[in-house]
Amino acid sequence: MSTAGKVLCILITVPAILWIWLASGVAEMNRNWGQEIVRLDAGIAQAKTDIETTMEEVAKLKSKIDLVQRERDSQLTVMRGQMSQLYEFESMSKETQDRYAQQLASVNSSAEAAERRVQRAVQDLTETKQQLVDSTTELEKVRGENQQDREALAQLRQQFLSLLAENTDLVQKALKAEQAQSRPAGAPTLSR
Repeated sequence: MSTAGKVLCILITVPAILWIWLASGVAEMNRNWGQEIVRLDAGIAQAKTDIETTMEEVAKLKSKIDLVQRERDSQLTVMRGQMSQLYEFESMSKETQDRYAQQLASVNSSAEAAERRVQRAVQDLTETKQQLVDSTTELEKVRGENQQDREALAQLRQQFLSLLAENTDLVQKALKAEQAQSRPAGAPTLSR
């Protein structure tokens, strides 16, 4: 094999190996982004489930608050009636008044605890909604990047095919030129 043939073999083989290596790298990137999209979709589904659970808990806490407030209102009504009787019986008034004051403090602390739980649940709901928005934004970003990578892959494939066609033509021309040079001067030529 002549030196030109060896050089041409190397010039064709090395780019072909590089293009194969680049194509495998692009395929690996596409597979990795596909896995990332699946993971983010699972995260979004979990966030939606968490939102539904939180909404149910908020509804339960609101109904409990209503019950506590009704109970507190009824207890306050009873306490006012009893206080009017206690004014008549001054000797028993301080003792009864202290007892109801303690009950009122207990009901108030229960109501405050319930209000804190509601505020915490509302805050959790807000954070979960923000996480959902962030996850959705991230998913759209990944989808956009994936589309860009696919377009780049298509462009690289097209470039590879055009370079392959050009190299094939160049090799054929070089072989014809080499055959023409290696033929004796008076020998007939074969045309294709």
